[in-house]
Amino acid sequence: MRRILAVTLVLAAAAALVVAGTGASNGGSGYQVRAIFDNAFALVQGEDVKVAGVKIGSIDSLDVTPDQKAAVVFTVTRPGFSDFRKDAECTIRPQGLIGERFIECTLTQPHPVGQQPPPPLDVIPKGQPGAGQHLLPSTNTSRPVDIDLVGNVMRLPYRQRLGIIINEFGTGLAGRGDDLNRVIRNADPALKATDKVLNLLASQNKVLGDLAKQSDIALAPLARERSHIQGFVDHAASVATATAQKQPAFQAQFQKLPAFLGCAAKLADGLD
Repeated sequence: MRRILAVTLVLAAAAALVVAGTGASNGGSGYQVRAIFDNAFALVQGEDVKVAGVKIGSIDSLDVTPDQKAAVVFTVTRPGFSDFRKDAECTIRPQGLIGERFIECTLTQPHPVGQQPPPPLDVIPKGQPGAGQHLLPSTNTSRPVDIDLVGNVMRLPYRQRLGIIINEFGTGLAGRGDDLNRVIRNADPALKATDKVLNLLASQNKVLGDLAKQSDIALAPLARERSHIQGFVDHAASVATATAQKQPAFQAQFQKLPAFLGCAAKLADGLD
């Protein structure tokens, strides 16, 4: 009876492992993000996803959205990085000299101490492409222009084509200022960062005003006592010069200090 019970338990455990393994392979594991890029050229399945240089996962698949954008699905497998927020950002960067690319992400933007971070990314509902994945919209992604493409602009016939494009720019972009603005921001992430800095400074205008006011209050006494401050600086320079001239004597004192301390310790022991 005991043998039959033991065999039954072993079979049940094996069946549970098989079911668990099948469920993991079918449903997927890890934290999945569906990042929408305007352009995902040179990205391939299996490339790295990094945060601050640390690999946190890899690209699972690439797809095209109905509005002709690139949907890049990647899985975060490294513990501690499964918390993408709504202000998260991802960009495509070169991995090496032969054209590989990887995705570099920021889980959330820096925020003041005590301020609550933005909410997590929305989960795509059932019935839509990528259901169950966390959606990172194209407004939070970018792809910098590679240096080799910039260099190719100056080669024939590309520079002639560039001249034609510039000449026709006004006509082609008439009434599409918002689209042009978005393209420029995605082409150069530094503009995004500059915009964030300006918005942050605008939100802290009262603090900056108080800082300027307090600076005037703090600097006023120093301005009144500038002669004393100048004298302090002059005397400090004289003291430093005199100390430098006595450097051999200071060195000799420091060399004798250990022996002096040893004698003092022995004397203290004798008094005890």
